[in-house]
Amino acid sequence: MCKIASFIISFISANLIESAVFVKVHHAFCAIQMGSKGAEVFQSGVVLVFAQSVRVDIDTSEIEKHSTVYRLFNSENCLGVADGILNLNNFDEVRLNECFDSSNGVELKLSYLNESKIVEVNKQMVSQKIVCGLKKSGYDCYDTRKFVLVSGNFGIEKAILDIKVVVNV
Repeated sequence: MCKIASFIISFISANLIESAVFVKVHHAFCAIQMGSKGAEVFQSGVVLVFAQSVRVDIDTSEIEKHSTVYRLFNSENCLGVADGILNLNNFDEVRLNECFDSSNGVELKLSYLNESKIVEVNKQMVSQKIVCGLKKSGYDCYDTRKFVLVSGNFGIEKAILDIKVVVNV
């Protein structure tokens, strides 16, 4: 019976339990199998060890970054892209800040006809872009480039829209 306990404990120790805990639990399992006093109390402790060793972290920052870009393009209140054409009148900081109810920061740079226009949503978060990618910064960025058509008083022209999304991680 002690061999079965050794196998179970070996599996547990391979999954991030320190070796000191491994030794104590192994000896306790052998004691439980031989009917030592306090076995019932220790069985509760073993269950506790199992419960504390399982931890699941779910990172939603990737979903947040992609959904922010999706929302920009597909919401009539934001950029209002219709038939694949971005109306230059919609590329306005006030409009985009009103359409966003988010703690994320977004920097949009639209380049067309040798001109460029930059709009920032949640400027405080956008200012954190300089620390993106650093392990201990607490911020992560997502950059994407979209080729779009822009309409304005000049007609319809090809344009490039660079988007940077800044999120807390």
